[in-house]
Amino acid sequence: MAAVPAKSSLKIAQGAVVCNECELKGDITIGAKTVIHPKAKIIADAGPIIIGDNNLIEEQVEIINRKVKTDGEGSTHSVMIIGNNNVFEVGSCILLAVVASSFILCLVVTGGSFETPTPLPSVINDTLAAWGTSGAPQRPWTKMAAVPAKSSLKIAQGAVVCNECELKGDITIGAKTVIHPKAKIIADAGPIIIGDNNLIEEQVEIINRKVKTDGEGSTHSVMIIGNNNVFEVGSYSEALNMGDNNIIECKAHIGRETTLTNGCIVGAMCHVTSREVLPENTVMHGSKCERRVQAERPAPQTLQLDFLTKILPNYHHLKKSSKALPKVS
Repeated sequence: MAAVPAKSSLKIAQGAVVCNECELKGDITIGAKTVIHPKAKIIADAGPIIIGDNNLIEEQVEIINRKVKTDGEGSTHSVMIIGNNNVFEVGSCILLAVVASSFILCLVVTGGSFETPTPLPSVINDTLAAWGTSGAPQRPWTKMAAVPAKSSLKIAQGAVVCNECELKGDITIGAKTVIHPKAKIIADAGPIIIGDNNLIEEQVEIINRKVKTDGEGSTHSVMIIGNNNVFEVGSYSEALNMGDNNIIECKAHIGRETTLTNGCIVGAMCHVTSREVLPENTVMHGSKCERRVQAERPAPQTLQLDFLTKILPNYHHLKKSSKALPKVS
């Protein structure tokens, strides 16, 4: 799908320490109590970089979400996610898409067994104390900032998004996706990325909502919706991960901790909020939310999307698409 060229957007959580002498470029989110030393480099070139809490990023570290050219399709758009309690030691470099939690990335990796490191609250707290006390050397890079998140809407060429829908937060909409009037998409806790050829009908609610944690504020998360999904009238979804060719029928409800793979159907009025991953081609139906597995995925709604793409502009004002979007893999 094509996406808007990335704009610089820096969001720093309360309690993080980010030196002025580090290099930050693009859409970057930095979690609470994360420490970034001078001369570190974080470049969000192909898409957002989201860094969790209690990470330690030392001097001359390079964390780069770089553009990758595809055959004849321009460059890819991607989101890099780094979890909590990770350590990037001096001079290390990372190009991975996802880093979980409690990893240590060293400049030189030596032999021996690998064990999950202990989280580093003591290291982080010592650094915060050293840099934040009045007795510490006063340097310009000890200054930190908290930047509020800004709304950012990216609409690919060929998408049809009616003006009467409600869009709030950092939202990316893929090519040939159709969003009807009165639909609501709220990116409250973090970005929502919607792929290609999705159909989102009236009164659908897709919400990436903030979840409060014990004494640590609210979580930051990315919601990713794949391609060829259908959200029927009045359906509701908080699922952070959804694959391709799924159908959410009328008034169905999907919770935040439920993951849909590919080819799933959640029947009308069915509610699923459990922490689970629905296997491919799962069908949920009936008042008791019974389940079965079908042989094939639902067919893409190509003809309906083509029809709506021609008809909706005749009766509704549309939101303008963004220019020069790279293809999202």
